[in-house]
Amino acid sequence: MWFKRNGTRLAKDIPLMKGWILSSRVVTAPGSVKQSGTGTPNRNDKIRPERRELDGRCRVTGRLALERDQPRGKDWSALHSAHVFPLGWTAESNMKQLFSTDAFKMVKELRLHQKDLLINTILMDARVHGWFDDYRFGIWPVEDDGRWYGKIFRFEHNQCDVDGEWLLAAARPAKFPRPGHGQRETSEQRQARERDDEERKEDRTRYNMADEPALRELLKVHFETCLHWHFKGMGWDK
Repeated sequence: MWFKRNGTRLAKDIPLMKGWILSSRVVTAPGSVKQSGTGTPNRNDKIRPERRELDGRCRVTGRLALERDQPRGKDWSALHSAHVFPLGWTAESNMKQLFSTDAFKMVKELRLHQKDLLINTILMDARVHGWFDDYRFGIWPVEDDGRWYGKIFRFEHNQCDVDGEWLLAAARPAKFPRPGHGQRETSEQRQARERDDEERKEDRTRYNMADEPALRELLKVHFETCLHWHFKGMGWDK
């Protein structure tokens, strides 16, 4: 069971869904249920570079994209554009079971069940992306004085060493970019650039989702799936 807020009261809720449509996107054990994320439909490859430029770092750990000498640009190999709601689950009949009536109406207006959208992605470290897909941690939207922040909850402490508490804001641009190929950098310039990089890495500014109701609903569904897996007997012991 878990508890949901009903106005000013907490109401106990026990999921009684008979036909489970929620399964892990990562194989957790032999004989596991069919992965819902296989054969991902309608993937839009144009979203990945846009998400990279918008976020600039893992929104969970704060890990920055590695800066390289110009003109090679940033190294994105360790950062993935992670889907919050798996595209393999976007059949309308499935989504009706997962979303509330109001949330489903909003998601349908965005045509999330028909196409790959930028709002459905977050930049994550490669390992964190795997843990997120396997529901080892979830992000629950929390309201604070008109602002909405993503609170991180770990469900597998031994196999998910995410140490952050909140979904982080995008990285601010570097003040001192690396010099171009063949250009020299003084020791003072290098020290200033390295200090700036360290400040960007340590920045733990929380991300305000006040203007992104769709993302909040997507994160809620992912979080509730974590609950099903870890508190309703859906997961398997490795």
